[in-house]
Amino acid sequence: MKRFGLVAFVLSLGLSSISQAATQDFTVQGTAGPWSLTANPLLDYGVGDNTVPTIISSGFDFSAGSTFTIGYISGFTQTNYLSPTVDGIGDLTWPVTGYMTYPSFYYSDLTTPSYLQELVGAFATSGGTVIGNLFAVHDGGTFVTPAGASELLLGINDRVFVDNLGSLTVSVSDGTPVSPVPVPTSLPMFGGALLALGALAYRKRLRDAL
Repeated sequence: MKRFGLVAFVLSLGLSSISQAATQDFTVQGTAGPWSLTANPLLDYGVGDNTVPTIISSGFDFSAGSTFTIGYISGFTQTNYLSPTVDGIGDLTWPVTGYMTYPSFYYSDLTTPSYLQELVGAFATSGGTVIGNLFAVHDGGTFVTPAGASELLLGINDRVFVDNLGSLTVSVSDGTPVSPVPVPTSLPMFGGALLALGALAYRKRLRDAL
């Protein structure tokens, strides 16, 4: 029985090496700007009435080159109670491509149309300073973490925020699994060998007892 206990322990080590990416749901308020204007004075937008962005930080892997996958779950926002409700794609009847007063003005790609109320993302330092390219999230996508980032920021593409309504719920997961217990590739083979030896010894004891 002791041999079988050792085999079970070895196999449990192998199972512990199976890694899982961090995944969590977040709420983005309709009044949330995509980044702090105080921390990024050169990335000015709006009239300064936005609330803080949704900040994703602890528990996720921000190593350079890792990926974040963002997916829309539910919810809608409005620019006021008379405007249409929209999801992360934004109001497709209201393009704002190239408008300097909107966060989308700072996208690296200004050839792709951007829209009022679309979901916007940015990577930033722990102090909120934006690093790398700003991007439209819309209803989901996968984005690569730039070097030096320790936060992912999410907000809404708008100019006046104070009368916005609603919120969006999104899932966020990092794409670099973490292995809590590194296990040599030969360990499963070693465990199998121990299991076979244990079975032979058990059969020998039964034969001797007869």
